[in-house]
Amino acid sequence: MCTSLLMTATDGSHLFSRTMDWHTEASRPIFLPRHYAWQSLYNGKSHVGPYAVLGVGEPHRYHEDVSDGINEMGLSVQKLTYQNAAIYNDERQDDETQIAPFEFVLWALTHCRSVADLINQLPQIQLMTSKEADVTYAQGPHELHFVATDATGRFIVIEPNGMPMTVINNPLNVTTNAVDFEREVERLKEYFPLKVDRWQNLPFNQNRVTDGKFSGLKKEPSGFTPTARFIRTMVNKERLDAFNDEQENMIASWHVLNNVTVPAQHTRSDTYTVYRSAVGLESKVMYFQGYSDTRIYRIEFPVDYENMQEVVVFNQRSEPVFDQMLAN
Repeated sequence: MCTSLLMTATDGSHLFSRTMDWHTEASRPIFLPRHYAWQSLYNGKSHVGPYAVLGVGEPHRYHEDVSDGINEMGLSVQKLTYQNAAIYNDERQDDETQIAPFEFVLWALTHCRSVADLINQLPQIQLMTSKEADVTYAQGPHELHFVATDATGRFIVIEPNGMPMTVINNPLNVTTNAVDFEREVERLKEYFPLKVDRWQNLPFNQNRVTDGKFSGLKKEPSGFTPTARFIRTMVNKERLDAFNDEQENMIASWHVLNNVTVPAQHTRSDTYTVYRSAVGLESKVMYFQGYSDTRIYRIEFPVDYENMQEVVVFNQRSEPVFDQMLAN
């Protein structure tokens, strides 16, 4: 599972937020310096990118496994599950850039400066099964697709339906882990007054994409399926009051994500929303909240990132905090 949301404030600033639905709460905010060197689990090859990154991830054998974040240039990328749909390459070719699927966000954030640059570099990247890998990794948990955006407001979905991967422009600004995004939009029309057949031609940087007339349409579905979460997020985003800046955007985005945040219910599923995160695309500020913590952490991109050389790990508290409210 997972839900991604991009919203634009009236001052033109953008906030890119998400729920991360997974099995364990091991992820935490991290900073990776410029020229962070890492080895791919697929073939042991070293990769060194020019850009510093503030993201969310957990340690892997050869590198930090980054799930989402923003780099010094303002590019933000997230990974979401794509169960039983990803088509990766099998054949090892040592003269090609081949990496494990879960390494794509790390590669993109350390190597690409913008959405346009990412699209330009995408044909050189091959995501690989572990058939000929140095380190075996299970296919199922690593079937992923990706979303990316930057301060231009362009939002893209990257689907690994073969290599090179497919890029879909997404001016609707919401994505879940559904395996066919265009099919999800067709389903949306039963619940949402989207009148445009060529929805991909809608302009970016719009929170509202309809005339707001929901009469005669189906009521949005409950539950936590990818389709239900996509529809509810689109409806709630469309009906939001306007907000002026990043702080108000953060409040609004968190309330929208509340409706698709999955509680721990292991009799229903072994995944739940282990964290929520967001990044300001202009400020490069990250917001983070783990499942077991009531607080939202604000983490600024280091001012002196150009001179930093070490990985920095930010640890959240392990217990919730409930502030005492005092009378005047």
